[in-house]
Amino acid sequence: MRSPSIGTMAGIGRSDIARSSEPVHGYSRTMIEWGALAATLGFTALLIANFVWSEQRLVVADETERMQSQARIIEENLAHQFQGVRHALESARSALGEDSGCTASCQRLLLQSLKRAMPGVRAMVVLDARGHILRSADDLDDRRLDDSDFLSQIPPMSSGQMMYVSQPYENTPGVFNIKLTLPVTTPEGRIEGAVSAILNPEYFDAVMRSALYAEDMNIAITGEDGRRLLFVPANAAQMRMGSQPGSGPEEVLQKHLRGGDVTSVMRFADARGQSRLIVQRTVTSRELGLDKTLVISLSRSQAQVNAGWHEPVHSFLLLWLLFGVAAAVVLAWLQRRRRAAQALATQCERGFL
Repeated sequence: MRSPSIGTMAGIGRSDIARSSEPVHGYSRTMIEWGALAATLGFTALLIANFVWSEQRLVVADETERMQSQARIIEENLAHQFQGVRHALESARSALGEDSGCTASCQRLLLQSLKRAMPGVRAMVVLDARGHILRSADDLDDRRLDDSDFLSQIPPMSSGQMMYVSQPYENTPGVFNIKLTLPVTTPEGRIEGAVSAILNPEYFDAVMRSALYAEDMNIAITGEDGRRLLFVPANAAQMRMGSQPGSGPEEVLQKHLRGGDVTSVMRFADARGQSRLIVQRTVTSRELGLDKTLVISLSRSQAQVNAGWHEPVHSFLLLWLLFGVAAAVVLAWLQRRRRAAQALATQCERGFL
């Protein structure tokens, strides 16, 4: 039996190489290989996009949940502190009754004791219906307690069970104070005066600052009218300005109140046009009996929140690009070698012929 000749074997090798480059259903092998690489890169890109979407949702959801938790903690502490002030004011108001047996010196001593028992309360005062100070225990020796806006609010204080929250006012430039007040009424319901506690800014400071876990974060307590009662970190300009009609904070506040939900999550653009994530929570404690609705808001820069998922995404995109470039280089090299082998086979075939 004869063995195949060298020419026959060379012919077989040349035919295999030729078949490897023949078109498949109208497409060359080169096109099919590049199409397969493109499909692989497209599929991995879809996987990365799905990861990015999932990671973004997870990061934003975690951040939102954390901010909501901080808002609940602030509300609980705010309610606890306001409730303590309310009890003190009720005690002081009870001592003013004619049947209490507490003399003027007794009342003054009681005010001093109540003030010392409550950190953050800088003054306890008893006012008549015209706003004149009758009794007081304060750190200012009765100075700068004649807030005209507050005094004008005493006559309309119709409910003896409601605690009235004043607008913030500057005792000294840049230092804001808030008054919590219970009206003093006659048995017939006529306003005789009021008993008031003046809170300095440090009253809420410890609780509020403990919730600031990021440098780009701020917290505000705002009335339903848009006026801020507190802004942390301290910013006198923000306090004086309050929420301007049509501004981002005013718009999201009114949207939150109209929605009727205790907690809302929104986005808005600040004065510099930067997007911010804001969580708002309405103070719901009915035991406080406040004359206005208070809303606690925590906001963070959307860019800083997104930084939590941008970093891993950048890493995955870099790996994808490196993989794509490396795969393309390897495929191009293999195809070049195959073309060189085809050219060599063609030359050999011509030499044999």
